[in-house]
Amino acid sequence: MARKKEYPGLVDQLIEAIRESGQSLNQLSVTCGVGRDRLSRFVRGERDLTLSAADKICRVLRLELVSQDEEAESPQAEKKGRRRK
Repeated sequence: MARKKEYPGLVDQLIEAIRESGQSLNQLSVTCGVGRDRLSRFVRGERDLTLSAADKICRVLRLELVSQDEEAESPQAEKKGRRRK
């Protein structure tokens, strides 16, 4: 039975980016369209986000989700969770 490939650290990176954004959860919620309560529970580690919700947050924070396979294939690929320039 094949083991599921995991990408540890993605949740932590997204939480850190939310905290470092300088936006309140209310501001971020309005901007990205993800409920404030949902964001708050995610940041506290009480619930997960869907990929769709994580994508909305990443777009607002100018982050890009990249798989580890893509990083390995492209020497110019940005690290997962890093801000785009």
